[in-house]
Amino acid sequence: LVFYPKTQTISLTDSIVVGSFIVFENDSLEPFTGAHIQMKFPKDLIQLDTILPGLFITDTNQSTPLFVYSFDSLNTINIFTYFLDTNKVNILGTGHLADIVFNPLVIGSDSIYYNLNECSMFDEFDDDININGTRAAEIIIQ
Repeated sequence: LVFYPKTQTISLTDSIVVGSFIVFENDSLEPFTGAHIQMKFPKDLIQLDTILPGLFITDTNQSTPLFVYSFDSLNTINIFTYFLDTNKVNILGTGHLADIVFNPLVIGSDSIYYNLNECSMFDEFDDDININGTRAAEIIIQ
């Protein structure tokens, strides 16, 4: 699981848009049906504005995903997304899961990161798919 861009520098008047992506190596592609992604962010530096479904899970076969999220009002976001289609039970590949939009609060820098202990991906049989690592996103507010 990676965030994109890896680093961004913005002013106090800009919005911060961070994309959440799933990236498989060519030799480790696995079809998946759903994912639970937990991320944490520095609540003293930025505040959550909105979360939007990513193009990968929404554009595949023109299906509509189940995409819900929860926010604990502090610094933890949970995203649950499930691929729902009548002809195809899973998707395969690398793609865009969500866009997370934040507003800056103060000047400073810190990172948004995945809590790998709480993230999971699974196939249509509800079997877990290994998540081998994550990449955080650094936010610099000037």
